[in-house]
Amino acid sequence: MIATIVAAAAVQPLAQPTPAPVEVMVPGTFHMGSPRRDVVNARIDHVTTPDKQRQLAAVATSLAHFHAAWYGRSAAIFAKLTRVARPGALIVPLYGAGHAYRPRHFVSATPGYRLVNPEDYLPD
Repeated sequence: MIATIVAAAAVQPLAQPTPAPVEVMVPGTFHMGSPRRDVVNARIDHVTTPDKQRQLAAVATSLAHFHAAWYGRSAAIFAKLTRVARPGALIVPLYGAGHAYRPRHFVSATPGYRLVNPEDYLPD
């Protein structure tokens, strides 16, 4: 009986320690279209002023193709992040608040990665 237990124990693979997850925090910056609605409010001209509307129209015209490429761009940035990340690392890439959805999604959907809530690090 003892020989059977010892033999069974000998063939069981040793459990490998699970590496610590890579922690990724994706804080957002102020939202340019919602002045005075952020936790910390920057002094920025409102986007509905005629001058800002002209600037935004010029940017929109120049970057009309960019929206379709944003997912691919976000994926490429996350791929670079995974190449430099090591188990147990804390990584803080900065994105505009309106653009943080995809990076947060990638982190949440990737095994070995854990999304960290920035609010956990803010003072009360």
